[in-house]
Amino acid sequence: MIHGTAYQRSLVEDCGWAPDAVHMIDSCRFARRGAALGGKVFLPYFFSDADHIVAEITTLIRSLPGPVQPLKVQIHPDFVSDPAHMQLQQRLEKVLAAQPQAFSEGGDVIAIHVGITSAVLEALENGVTVFHVVEDPTLDAYSSEIWPELVTRRISNHSYSYTLAVAGAFIRFAQAGKGTFLPQLAPLIAQWGKET
Repeated sequence: MIHGTAYQRSLVEDCGWAPDAVHMIDSCRFARRGAALGGKVFLPYFFSDADHIVAEITTLIRSLPGPVQPLKVQIHPDFVSDPAHMQLQQRLEKVLAAQPQAFSEGGDVIAIHVGITSAVLEALENGVTVFHVVEDPTLDAYSSEIWPELVTRRISNHSYSYTLAVAGAFIRFAQAGKGTFLPQLAPLIAQWGKET
């Protein structure tokens, strides 16, 4: 069960799955949240080099083509009391405060995601302009070669911006009022029961 046509294509074309083995359902995890996913620098669950992250975000902020709405640094929910995460948050808040010309209430809404995360796709599917700072580009960054539904632009060796080549390719959101995914799951469970 997957919730995006990009995953369906990849499993069938790249991994050799039979098309009837891949079942599309509405996302069980992601909901439409729109601009609520913007205006933030999202810190990851794990990071190994705070200096690298600070340097990349400093360069990224300086390279923005125009003002963006002010950004707040958000620590991953599992680490809000972690000293290393709190220290990185404080350092990044100083970087943002030192670049007042980069921010304006009337500016574009962006989000900066740090590290390995699917939140990049969630933000894109919600219409937010996304920047991604990674520690290991080979493992952490999204590639248009693997995901042709995504347009990747390299800003530096460790910073990227993405746009959707195909809207809705990564997340099929549940329709308002449709309820939970259980009605979608029941026919699949019944089908699997007949196959065993």
